[in-house]
Amino acid sequence: MDEEHVPNEALREQIYAQVPREQLQAALTAVADFARPARHSYLDYLLPVAARLNMLLGSLLQQVAFEQAFAGDDFAQALTLINELHTGQRRKLPETAATGFIPTSWRAFVFDQDGRAQRVRYGLCVLATLRERLRAGDVVINASRKYASLDTYLLSPTEWARQRPDLLTQLGSAHRLDERLQEVEAQLPLLESLLAQGQDIRLDEEGELVVTPLRRRNSAPKLSSCGRY
Repeated sequence: MDEEHVPNEALREQIYAQVPREQLQAALTAVADFARPARHSYLDYLLPVAARLNMLLGSLLQQVAFEQAFAGDDFAQALTLINELHTGQRRKLPETAATGFIPTSWRAFVFDQDGRAQRVRYGLCVLATLRERLRAGDVVINASRKYASLDTYLLSPTEWARQRPDLLTQLGSAHRLDERLQEVEAQLPLLESLLAQGQDIRLDEEGELVVTPLRRRNSAPKLSSCGRY
C-alpha cells in the first residue's frame, strides 16, 4: 500500500483495525511517562554534583557566620540543620526539618511522593536559597563588604550623637536644611509640567515614570571608497 496517497482517515481506520485506538493511547501515555516522569524537573540535572555542593555548603557554614536580616520564615533553622548534618551532630534529615522557606518551584524536587524531604535535594535547595538571600540582603555577612548589613554603613546611635552638632554646623544648621527642602518643593510644579508634556521622561496614564531609552549614535567615521589607508 502506498501510504503517501492514502487519506488520513482511511489510514487511521486501517491502523485501528490492527491495534485498537485505546491500546495505542495507553501505549503513548506509558512512553511519555517513561521519557519524562510526572515529577521530572530541570533541577534533576544538579543531582550528579549534589554531594559536592552539599559538602561545599557544609564547609561554608563552618567558615562564615551568616546572620538573618529577614526573619519571616524558618530559613535560619535550615542553615543550622545543614551545619549539624555536616558536623555529624545529626545523621538523618528529621521529619520536623524546616521547610517553610522552600519555594513552590523547588517543592516537587525536594519532597518525594510521600511528602518527605530528601536530604541531598534539601541541601541543594538551602544552598540556592542562601545565594538568593545574600544577593537580596536578607542574609548578611558582617565581615564582608559586599554582603554586610546596611546598618554597618550607618553611624551608630552613640557616634551620631557625638558627631551631630559638628555635622549640623557644617550643613548650616537644621534651619538651612528646611530652606533647601522648601526650594526642592518649589521646583516640583516645574517638574510635573515637564513630565506632562510627554517627552523623553514622562508619566503614563497610570502615573508610572517612563524614561525613553537613549538612541545609540554611530560616531565612527565612515571610510570613503576612494580614501587612502
